Order: sequence, then C-alpha cells, then structure tokens
Amino acid sequence: MSDRESSSFPAVGMMTALGFTVAALIAALVLATGGNSSAGAAKSDKQTVTLGAVGSMPAGQCPKNCEALAIVTGIQSKIDGVGTPFRVPFTGKITKWQLSLGKPNKSQRLFFEQNFGKKPKAGISVLKKVKVDGKTRYKLRKRSPVQGLNKDMGTIATYKLDKPLPVNKGNYIALTVPSWAPALASVGLSDADYSWRASRNPKTCSKPINRQTSSPQTKKNSTRRYGCSFSGAQMLYRATLTG
Repeated sequence: MSDRESSSFPAVGMMTALGFTVAALIAALVLATGGNSSAGAAKSDKQTVTLGAVGSMPAGQCPKNCEALAIVTGIQSKIDGVGTPFRVPFTGKITKWQLSLGKPNKSQRLFFEQNFGKKPKAGISVLKKVKVDGKTRYKLRKRSPVQGLNKDMGTIATYKLDKPLPVNKGNYIALTVPSWAPALASVGLSDADYSWRASRNPKTCSKPINRQTSSPQTKKNSTRRYGCSFSGAQMLYRATLTG
C-alpha cells in the first residue's frame, strides 16, 4: 500500500459567514520524494539561501477565511508548482526562520484554545528521510526551541536561532506545531501546484484532528510515517540556510 493518501482540504479553521463554523479539522503536510534539491531556495549569495522562498510570502488568512495548523509536524512539498522547497541543498546551518501569522478574532481564538491549547506556538525541525523495512520514514535529527506566537499575530515574524541548527544536504526543514498556529493559506491555491504532508497515519487523513488522530514529531532520533498528503494549501513558513 502506498504511503500517500491525499485530500484537498488540510486545514483546521473557522470561516466567516453569518457566524463562525469549523471549515475543517484536518492538519497535514505534504513531502515530495523527488525533484531538484534546491527548488524553492531563493539565493541571496553563494552561501545563503532561504528555503521555501517561492514568490512573496502570503499573509495569514485570519480572521477572514481563518485556518490554522494544529498538533502536527509537516513539510511543504510544493509551492506554486515548485517541488521540494524545503529540501536542504548543501550542508550548513539554519540560522533563522519566518512565520506568516493571521490574527484570529475572539471567537476564532476561543475555538482554537478550547480544542488545541491556550497558547499558540511553533518551531522548526530537521528531518532525514530514511528507509525502515523498505518503507519511507522521517527521522528527527534536530529541532529549534518552541516559540510563543501571541505577540506576533497578524505579522510576518522572524525568529533568530541563538544556537543555529546544523543540517546536511538532503535533509528537510519541517514546521512543528505542538498546539496551534494560524499559519496556513488555501484560498485561491490550486491542488496541482500546492501540497504538503503531515506526521499522521494515512488511516486518519480524513478524520477530524484531535490528540488521537494527530501528533507532532518531537522526540529526537524518532522515526515517523508522514502518511497524509494534502493539496491546495500552503504552510506559511521559511528558513534561512547558511553554509
């Protein structure tokens, strides 16, 4: 059976109409298995690239069409048709990362807090693709400190790492969300050009997200199956790699 099971709507969100309704309770991330290793890396000089920099950074969608990531680790596998935008093209260190955050209103915040935790927070992780019994899995090599997000709602925030994360060529940079983060966009994005993969069992891909169906990968040297593939959405993060 293939590791890939897909869906076209991977968000946890609340849409604004006459009232607020839950648009979806699915968190996911897509990780492509091939392609150009430097795709999606915007080069600023010979030794520095920004992973995930394909076009301009979209704004978070909250409060209008509000969506969020929740209790998941994920990697964007395609942005505007460009594959593997978070695959590390050379050995170096991740020195900082960015997150584009929406600003949920009071009702939306209450929903996220009641379901996923009082404090929104996130961090980045370094994954290595490995084979376990002939099947593709991802091993957690390193991860950054978890960053509180409350003060940065409605902005594109940059988080400098006091201790840069060492990475090897071919690693992947993932976004880990232990609670929730309004850092997802899907409005106007095509299924063919945008996709991401989540740290979930494929049997849970279409189920509402909760602690039984989803969890972030946080234990160093653990291996996980990223079994849910979702299309038509973009996780709103980037990472700066210096050689």
